[in-house]
Amino acid sequence: MLVWGGDVTKNYAINRYMSKTSFNRDLTDKVKKGSLVYRFGNGSGKKKILICAGIHGDEPQSNLATIKLIDFLRGKGINGTIYIIPFAMPCDTAKNSRYYEGTDPNRQAMRQGSPVNKILNFALSNDIDYLIDVHAGAGVGGKGLVFYQTKFEKSWANHVKMKTKCTIKSRPTKGTLRTTASSRGINSITVEVDKKYNPARTIKTEFELLKYSLEYLMVITV
Repeated sequence: MLVWGGDVTKNYAINRYMSKTSFNRDLTDKVKKGSLVYRFGNGSGKKKILICAGIHGDEPQSNLATIKLIDFLRGKGINGTIYIIPFAMPCDTAKNSRYYEGTDPNRQAMRQGSPVNKILNFALSNDIDYLIDVHAGAGVGGKGLVFYQTKFEKSWANHVKMKTKCTIKSRPTKGTLRTTASSRGINSITVEVDKKYNPARTIKTEFELLKYSLEYLMVITV
């Protein structure tokens, strides 16, 4: 458990589009106290992946797609270890707010003690090899988008593009989790869907981006 708890069911999209399963009710109850990290896999295989959703609290599509991925992975064979943070900032998701204490949290990855810095430190201390940051934004398009930086990350993004017809772009942005993690030797991409579309559609789109991102790393079969 990290920090920044909140009642995420106060977010209209979370309450409207999240399946009302006992697992999800338990999840949303627990994140009232702070963000959670779920682990999948028995430690076999050398690859460790971290998936993080909801750094921006007004992007519930990212949370919902990641919860859908959790449901997909439960009981599935994993060749490696996958860590998932479905609500990075429950307090901001509850308020449907992009900002944490008046600032964009995804420009603060290098600021010691900031929320995203703590996520970065979790990745570093757990020897994460690959990081997927999950977002929703404007002007993305109907097929979704993957941001990358390095040559390997471009190959990773191209695989997702081949499978989903999404767009890929290289756009290093100072202070983001993706760019900072990449600079620290963690292969990192951002997957993103367009906020203007109905969440029922974009949840499925982002789930596909996530699924094929993991397929490329050969930790699951699709």
